[in-house]
Amino acid sequence: MSTLEDVKEVDDETLRRNIGFLSPDTVTQYVFYLRAKVRVLERQLLASSSAGSQELGPPLAAQQLDSPLFVGSVITAWGLYKEGTTKFNINLKNKASNRNHFHLDFRPISDPHGGPVVVMNTHNGSHWMQEVRTALPSFVDEKRFKVEIICQKDSFKVYVDDIELGSMFKYRFLLREIDEIAFHPGSSARWCSYQIS
Repeated sequence: MSTLEDVKEVDDETLRRNIGFLSPDTVTQYVFYLRAKVRVLERQLLASSSAGSQELGPPLAAQQLDSPLFVGSVITAWGLYKEGTTKFNINLKNKASNRNHFHLDFRPISDPHGGPVVVMNTHNGSHWMQEVRTALPSFVDEKRFKVEIICQKDSFKVYVDDIELGSMFKYRFLLREIDEIAFHPGSSARWCSYQIS
């Protein structure tokens, strides 16, 4: 077993016995091959899932974070889109100050300012600040979708179903102050689950 093709073809028991003899290059190639396969399977599951609401569990509400966010934190949330939904959002907040550090608002139906659009903004506890708008990827009725928020050095980067949104959102308050995440489903969309890694 000296190539990636050899490793892919061999049975599990043979691989288990010989894994210590593989070259570092072959191990690295195999790891990246497996990662690519997992990503494809995740996308297929998201695309093909049209589970009924009885299988989704209760809708998400505001959740206190167990620990502060930091550079490198990734928030991943899954939802179920329903045609006709006017807007739905995720909010990263500081509960004590009532500040909304990051408001990520999905507006799949055109509004007076255009659309479909994603609106990103901050609420400082008394009023909304300058919003950032970017194009909204399309959603499919009755299909699950995935949103990832990546905490970078000085901004949030957002992906929808592995497609990067066109604009990043610069931090306006300290990242470590965020202690709550709130999910608002809008008229008929639904937030199903989330994780922070």
